[in-house]
Amino acid sequence: MEPINMSIIIPVYNAEKYLSDCIESLLAQSLASCEFLFINDGSTDRSREIIESYQKEDTRIQLFNQENQGVSEARNHGLLKAKGHYIGFVDSDDYVESDMFQRMYEEACYQNVDILFSPFEVEIEHQSTVVFYPFEKDRRLNKEYIKRVILPYFLKSDSLNSVCNKIYKRSLVNKRNIQFPTHIALGEDGHFNMAFFNTAKNAFYLDYCGYHYRDVKGSATRNIEKHNYFHQAILLYESKLPEGLESSIEPKEVKRLKKEKLARSVWSFIHFYFQRENVESWSKSYKRVKNMISHPIVIEAFSSFSTEHYSNFNRYEKVMFWLTKYKCVTGLYVLTAYSRMRNRKRRENHEHPNVRPS
Repeated sequence: MEPINMSIIIPVYNAEKYLSDCIESLLAQSLASCEFLFINDGSTDRSREIIESYQKEDTRIQLFNQENQGVSEARNHGLLKAKGHYIGFVDSDDYVESDMFQRMYEEACYQNVDILFSPFEVEIEHQSTVVFYPFEKDRRLNKEYIKRVILPYFLKSDSLNSVCNKIYKRSLVNKRNIQFPTHIALGEDGHFNMAFFNTAKNAFYLDYCGYHYRDVKGSATRNIEKHNYFHQAILLYESKLPEGLESSIEPKEVKRLKKEKLARSVWSFIHFYFQRENVESWSKSYKRVKNMISHPIVIEAFSSFSTEHYSNFNRYEKVMFWLTKYKCVTGLYVLTAYSRMRNRKRRENHEHPNVRPS
């Protein structure tokens, strides 16, 4: 039997709107010998029917149905079924470039690395941006670099959390029994990645963008409330690191990075609540932000920031810091509105660089 180069795991839950786009982008992959493992997590719409119709036409598609247990259980199910040399993940709302897995797989094999990752594009409300990382590009990154640079990055930013812009050597996943945690609802990707990077001997950051993430889950504000992301951010702040990671990062550094990450999470929620598209009334948004920055753990974290912590913030974040620390909600509203206005003008200037007022 021909060896399988890549196993692509796709958890699916009520994804009928964009599922065909996702599947067709996978079937167009130029990499030979792939398997596409769709884990239907108890969908109640036409998702299963759509996958089955494609499955009849292409034997690379495998469908596994389970009762609704969440994305972590679905991905873990896929890990048990995977047979490829490397494993990748795609979310059912998203799509990939036709050469993505070939580019990633061939480079990973050539470099003989445990994990390869790349930038990815985020599409929110018809606006796209590419997420890059401050790591050395297109070179083999050793264990010392992973420990010194990459692992600490997980503790201060969520941008590296996604598993969809990475491929993982399956033998290492199995050897270390690395799985997605099922006891948390936010940051499960990050836990999986930290556990994998902590055991990896090497990594490679490929300067190529082939993954397109769609934020189609509905209003950002509704999602924050539905999933109680602020509460999850607090739980994440208080949670222990994945097993085995304590010895890789100094406890003092862990505490510092966690505080920075909590601060940036709080500020991102403030931006969502105060965005112009938010249908909530000013008084309701004001109350939500006030309650959030008055939370005892937020107060404790902001009150214990050292000069070293503070110096890691840019000028905008420093102003956000003081407004949050002293619970100045009106000031936070004005600052976030000003930030949005500046960003909008920058986009307009970028899109029309030669247009000058008459």
